[in-house]
Amino acid sequence: MRPEDVPRTAAGPLQPLAEPYPVGCTFATPAMSWAPGQPAYAGLPITGPRGYIWSRVRALPPRHSAHQPLGPEQDTNPPLSPWRLHTASLAFSILSRDAFLNRFPLVEAAGSAYDMGYAHGAQAAPLIERYLGHIEKTTGRNRTALGAGALTYVPRINALSPAYLEEVRGLADGAGLSFEEAMICQVRGAAPLPMAPSIDGCTAFAITGQGTVAGRTYAGQNQDLGPEFSDFGIVLHLVPNDGRPRVVTFTFAGQLGYMGMNEHGVAHFSNGLGNAPWQPGLTHYPLKRRCFELRNVAECVDLLRRYRTSSAGNMVFCDGAGAIADVEIRPHGIAVYDDEHPCRRLHTNHYVTAEFAPHEDGNTPDSAPRLDRLRALVAASWGDITLERLKQILADHEGDPGAICRHGAGGSYSIAGYIADPSAGVLHVRRGLGCSGTWTEYIV
Repeated sequence: MRPEDVPRTAAGPLQPLAEPYPVGCTFATPAMSWAPGQPAYAGLPITGPRGYIWSRVRALPPRHSAHQPLGPEQDTNPPLSPWRLHTASLAFSILSRDAFLNRFPLVEAAGSAYDMGYAHGAQAAPLIERYLGHIEKTTGRNRTALGAGALTYVPRINALSPAYLEEVRGLADGAGLSFEEAMICQVRGAAPLPMAPSIDGCTAFAITGQGTVAGRTYAGQNQDLGPEFSDFGIVLHLVPNDGRPRVVTFTFAGQLGYMGMNEHGVAHFSNGLGNAPWQPGLTHYPLKRRCFELRNVAECVDLLRRYRTSSAGNMVFCDGAGAIADVEIRPHGIAVYDDEHPCRRLHTNHYVTAEFAPHEDGNTPDSAPRLDRLRALVAASWGDITLERLKQILADHEGDPGAICRHGAGGSYSIAGYIADPSAGVLHVRRGLGCSGTWTEYIV
């Protein structure tokens, strides 16, 4: 490693730990990113490739934001095999390393579909339990009823990818849940009965070519939901061993995928759309995960044409070759939105395609002015758009509280933000509001 590559703090360069740590150890701070294969450094949380604690750590007082390895004289407990650590130890690993950092817990999973599910479940078990409790509360139904409803989606998910059901089985075993409970996480509000989805404000974009500095491609969004959803969020890093691409996705604990990017630069983000009663079909979450297994935007659009969904929504895409797309989705089909300029796709929470505009019922009144504001901000920086400028746009408050940076309109807040940078192979994830949250880099 070159001297200039050593991470630094205000006090000077960090010193490598004397003990060698295996490839796959993970750490990060809001101001620093890290990739597998780099050495571990003193004063930062250290965990193994599945969240296993390779070196015993102790929590420091709240004023500190790190953990330190115990010395030999302090570590009186015998070593534990990382493959036989109790689920509670795994959960401690993921929660403790993020306790003093404003970022979502990072869950790393590798191997077969079952192995990835097991690692996810073992590391995030407490958060999965909390997420299931939230679903029970918001639907007013117990887990027996929710589980029965969730099982009706098994044939559709199996038709999409049998590997996902294996992953759900691993998830259940890792988290100590039943298969039915693990399935609830994959269908969320769709589990009990067909019902109208809640509409939350989200602002999404994809910009490339003439719009950005050096023609770089970016896509991302502000994720606007009830504030409680921040408590269940995780960043899931998947490394399958069956030829499927690596993925970094923000999702909710126990859910196989949501927004993010794969190793080919295929990234997608979304907006809620309304006025579409639930119909028999796939929930959006398995389809979002399936898109991460594709190599380009065209394949993603084709996938959406071939599968029917149970509700409405919008997806914004980009890929490593610079392609972008926007697709409005309803249970009976899709409509591709080409926007006014070929190098941009901007969308909020109302229908904008000619095919679906007649379905718009104005359920999110701030959506149209929010889209107008997004267009104005993008136009004002056209040709000079950078990663940092996009972060500033996601922090914009015009139209508050229903602005791009949402502060409670309709009960939702910008709990998270994402920007995919396919050229760098990096997904930027923000925890918290656009104006005050912390951005962290994740290398796919």
